[in-house]
Amino acid sequence: MTNNLLNNRYQIQQTLARGGFGETFLATDTYMPSRRKCVIKQLKPIVQYPVIPQWLQERFQREATILEELGEEHSQIPRLYAYFSESANFYLVQEWIEGQTLTQKRQQQGNLSSDQVKGILLNLLPVLAFIHDRKIIHRDLKPDNIILRYSDGLPVLIDFGAMKEAVATVMDHYGNTTLSVISGTPGYMASEQAAGRPVYSSDLYGLGLTAIYLLTGKTPQELETDPATGEILWREANDIHSNLASVIDRSIRFHPRDRFSSATAMLQALSLNEVSILEPTVAISPGSPQTVVKPTPATRPTRPTRPVTVPILDPTKLEERPRNTKPGCFIPALLLMGLVLGSFFFGFQAFIPKFPERREPTPTLSPETEPSPPKPRPTPTRTPTPKPTPIPTPTPEPTPTPEPTPTPEPTPEPTPEPIEPLPSPEPTIEPIEPLPLPEPTPEPEPLPSPEPTPEPTIEPEPEISPPTQNQSQYFSPKVPIFPVGTFKSSLFNSLGKPTYIKKGLWGDSQAIRYQNLISNQVDLGYLIDNQTGKIRQTEVAFNTSVSLKTMNHTLNQLLVGNATPSVKQGLEQVYRGQKNKYSFSVGSIKGTIERQKSERIYIGIWDANFH
Repeated sequence: MTNNLLNNRYQIQQTLARGGFGETFLATDTYMPSRRKCVIKQLKPIVQYPVIPQWLQERFQREATILEELGEEHSQIPRLYAYFSESANFYLVQEWIEGQTLTQKRQQQGNLSSDQVKGILLNLLPVLAFIHDRKIIHRDLKPDNIILRYSDGLPVLIDFGAMKEAVATVMDHYGNTTLSVISGTPGYMASEQAAGRPVYSSDLYGLGLTAIYLLTGKTPQELETDPATGEILWREANDIHSNLASVIDRSIRFHPRDRFSSATAMLQALSLNEVSILEPTVAISPGSPQTVVKPTPATRPTRPTRPVTVPILDPTKLEERPRNTKPGCFIPALLLMGLVLGSFFFGFQAFIPKFPERREPTPTLSPETEPSPPKPRPTPTRTPTPKPTPIPTPTPEPTPTPEPTPTPEPTPEPTPEPIEPLPSPEPTIEPIEPLPLPEPTPEPEPLPSPEPTPEPTIEPEPEISPPTQNQSQYFSPKVPIFPVGTFKSSLFNSLGKPTYIKKGLWGDSQAIRYQNLISNQVDLGYLIDNQTGKIRQTEVAFNTSVSLKTMNHTLNQLLVGNATPSVKQGLEQVYRGQKNKYSFSVGSIKGTIERQKSERIYIGIWDANFH
């Protein structure tokens, strides 16, 4: 058939596929100066008529008209160039999509990563939402019917089952048309579709099983089912993103009511999933004590082990501790010092028992220093009282017993150095955990970081600005992904009304911005082509508190899983401040990564022909 012309115009180059409904050919259009390539689908009626009935011709024409409209309105559906009938067969002439089917990609590459699969779904679900809005069901979603286009990496939906059903229709004796053959592929076809009653979620079912094939390499026939529920058991793939797996699980439910109600709902679940903020007290700034008061179990382990040492002890306690340990030391000294010093000592010992009662009422914990002490009593008065030690404490020297320093009650300040066990200023610096701070003199206090006793809310560790901290302290949002080529309608369906819409800087475009989309951490921007309604440029601006892993993940998805190691390295260099700007090109896409003056990381991706 290679040398023949179909419809006296199309020269067949090769046969691409054969099936029960006919054959598919690669051909050239001899009427076009460029002799452009095209795909010709032959559709054989299920019943061979000597002459094609009028009703069947009308049905075929009606379906072809719908297919033409879909191809003209959406770039991820092949255009219909022409249709005709010849030798009792129908023919569709469609746009030739240069690329590889998902089956070919998986056979060539092996199992795809969860990021790659998620990127494909994010780019394909808007196409399904588009056709479903027009009351069209694809009916034959499977890896063979999705082509990844070489020019932009976007998935293209081919081989609509409605055309097959059009030629698989016969007329009964009463003049009613009945469907003789159900279009679809066993395994990828939902139960209601196999019964001849497809619904919109039937397409989502086939898409979910396609995703499973890409992740695991297993066709539906190779997957086990739960005998009790009939649900498919597929979770054998490694490193499956939990949200992706949950979305797939729901899309392949046996009963349609348990699946997503629409492609848009599935897209939203996939792109706008939970915003997981890993907040180990990181977001707390020194001016917001009320937000600090709630140390959740997740935040507590991040702090080093602030022991149960009462963080802020009352000055009276500082005297009690040495005094409770002194009786044994003073006895020999009292024997040597005579009756006068002895009588003073006994009088002082009689005074000691009254202090323990004052331990409980005086723990005035400052409200700011509560983050992780196990029993924070947030009585809001800080009452630092750094210079308590006023009580007579005539002989407060714990170890240096040899120094009598008689002067009975004149508050012997000359020998305060022995009070080193718990100098009054440092307990007010509650963040330091160890009780035994060996400071030589009462003033230096090495560990407590220059005695900032007057400062409330001393929380040094929650600094999040430097990018050298542990990644677990970073904000990790799930950023909605809309690569170049996505239709504006999909954008609005998922994100809603933008912050503003303005005239775009380049070409006939409009600029759309979603500001502070995720907890004041992420801004999204898009330049939309007014002629095609498609995104020509995608922009994301991250706060530096967002983790590098999240930025890397977002960049890779914007490039439809094609981020090269050099591009990822460029992002890391900008993120760590080693570069202020990095530009790159991947296929027909250009991009730039910049550190803005506002210390936000900006990523811009655009069509190379846009500007």
